[in-house]
Amino acid sequence: RTLVVAIGDHGEGLGEHGEETHGVFLYDSVLRVPWLMRLPGRERAGTVIREQVRAVDLMPTVLKALQVAVPAGLDGESLVAVIRGRPRQDPPPAYAETFYPKLHFGWSELRSVRVSDWKYVDAPRPELYAVRTDGAERTNVVGRQGGVASRLNAEIAGIASAWSSTPERQAPAPDRETLERLRSLGYVGFSAPSASAGRGADPKDMIAKLGTFNRLLAGATANLRAGRRTAAVDKLTQALAINDRAYDLHVTLGDVYLESQQYEKALGEYEAANLLNPGSADPLLGAASVLIAQQKTVEASRKIDEAERLAPLSHEISFARGRVSEQMGRN
Repeated sequence: RTLVVAIGDHGEGLGEHGEETHGVFLYDSVLRVPWLMRLPGRERAGTVIREQVRAVDLMPTVLKALQVAVPAGLDGESLVAVIRGRPRQDPPPAYAETFYPKLHFGWSELRSVRVSDWKYVDAPRPELYAVRTDGAERTNVVGRQGGVASRLNAEIAGIASAWSSTPERQAPAPDRETLERLRSLGYVGFSAPSASAGRGADPKDMIAKLGTFNRLLAGATANLRAGRRTAAVDKLTQALAINDRAYDLHVTLGDVYLESQQYEKALGEYEAANLLNPGSADPLLGAASVLIAQQKTVEASRKIDEAERLAPLSHEISFARGRVSEQMGRN
């Protein structure tokens, strides 16, 4: 009477379309994953479902199979009827999105929808693939199938708007001290991304640089584990020369400068990271650590307060407050 379910999280690019791992693109090499089920009593054993299904359908399917009421408003739909031999006439579209390129590299986000024989990718240079005959998604037919592309683009817009209406958090304009600190690190003209600035570069145009970027980052990580901070900073700086809008690199450089007691440089990197990703608490907590090291407890507390508004459940907030209290008690 046991129900067993196994489903993939994601695939790997393994070099297809220039992506070695996953996160940047929305091709089927990453999105199309296995879903295996063993129903109680081996019901429908050996059945292969060939119509399009979605990972979001997993929970309602499991609940229905166990005869548990499906909560109202739950995303996805049960596939039990499909498994039992009643295919749907019009399977719902499969939607996907990735903000990894935007949040980590300052490139454009991507969204996709897969409907019947078509897969459309909303990008600065849109893509449309006839997936039944072009499973590897090599031939972009958006120029020849403008009507299909327009309909699927509208489908994406409708799905995306239904999922969330939360406005994007914008970083506050940096003050003069912050700008001077950024300029001292060579970030001339550095600013937060804005809606008026457009979507950023198309990841297709930038993926060739990602291999070198990742090798530098891996080398820097190895240097840090070996205690070679200077070598790590050199590699991280080279990586920033490829893309100075890589949020993660600024946080990592801030951490290295903090450990090296180069406090002003550390603050500059954390401030750069905060401008690039104002929704993350990590740069604020990093800056708080610098200010604690400088015995600026009032300023540190302000940074912690800002971080708590973004990540109220983070254990790091309590830890940072404890460090401030410890220092205030000591002083």
